[in-house]
Amino acid sequence: MKKTMILLTLAVLMTGCGSKKTNDSDIEMTTETTIETSETTTAEPLVVVDTPEAFLDMGIFIDAPSGAEKISYSILNGNMAEIDFQYSSVQYVLRGTKTNEQLDFDINDEYDSLEDTIDNGTRQAVIKTTVGGNHVCFWQYDGVNYALMSLQGVDKDEFTKLAMWFSFPD
Repeated sequence: MKKTMILLTLAVLMTGCGSKKTNDSDIEMTTETTIETSETTTAEPLVVVDTPEAFLDMGIFIDAPSGAEKISYSILNGNMAEIDFQYSSVQYVLRGTKTNEQLDFDINDEYDSLEDTIDNGTRQAVIKTTVGGNHVCFWQYDGVNYALMSLQGVDKDEFTKLAMWFSFPD
């Protein structure tokens, strides 16, 4: 009896329990390609623009000084004008915004404890020097906050001359 049960079980298994045998022609071949996309976001979304006139919509007018080279214009976070340029073989960044956003967020060096303040009675410019020899000048004019930054070491007098050209144009 035991043998009969085993034979019956084997017979059922071999016949596939009444299911139809699948032919190769019954198989539908599909190829599915999955492409994963990832969005890259940065803390400072950047939009490259062609001219400084693009900053006028934000109420900001700045431009690179005469004699500057390798000039590029961009808008950060939709509210900060930025000009990257080279002047007298030194790389600079000039920024302007009507917000209270930090303008020197990419300075990766500590500031020296000394700072210079230049005041003409209507406007004030503050120049800070980093331990590494870079300089930053901050000023405000007509509701716009500005910063000029040297991205490499430069003589302080040369930086101050350029910073004053920007911050005291009158």
